[in-house]
Amino acid sequence: MKEPAMELVENPYVSDFTKKTLEQFGWRNNDPIPADLGPFMLQVKDTLPPSKRVDVLIDKEIMKEEDIEKIKEMLKAAKGVAKSEADKAQLEKETENMSESVREMYEKLKGGTEIIDDREEATAGETPAAVPEQPAEEPATEETLPEPSLVPPMVILPFCPRCGWDMQQKYDVDVTDKDKEDFLATLLGGSRFKRDYALAG
Repeated sequence: MKEPAMELVENPYVSDFTKKTLEQFGWRNNDPIPADLGPFMLQVKDTLPPSKRVDVLIDKEIMKEEDIEKIKEMLKAAKGVAKSEADKAQLEKETENMSESVREMYEKLKGGTEIIDDREEATAGETPAAVPEQPAEEPATEETLPEPSLVPPMVILPFCPRCGWDMQQKYDVDVTDKDKEDFLATLLGGSRFKRDYALAG
């Protein structure tokens, strides 16, 4: 049976008292906080002997090692949940204007890419090949400048010599949602995206 997803505290107000308590376990500013962390800490507090510290809810120095690791694991899992939720929200934003079929292909492409490093590692004790000694360089002689070229520089015409098209004219292209969907579909299908333009009316 699949365990329910961890719930996070939404927009938590973190006081100095709470901050000092959580920082004992590796928490940093703006890190997510599990919703069930508070009740668990109260349970742990009931099992602890009195502490000299009054600036924290529970004192790490007098806690059991398994309770410390449990809190660290909860904070680490909360980071993973927060990242997954942020990625999901970003994906929904990117695909909100796509059709259902294109959205499914995009989600597969976005989430299915895995990079594997299959390079062979150097075996232990293997020494790098010796670099041959380079012969001493001869003292640099006075450089001779090349003779100036008599070929005139190429002239770039501002218009096409055949049809007269003004090649300096600004060329704006409006990309539509259909263009985006067609581009993604051709990309997933392994073909080239094509679109016709009217250049001279």
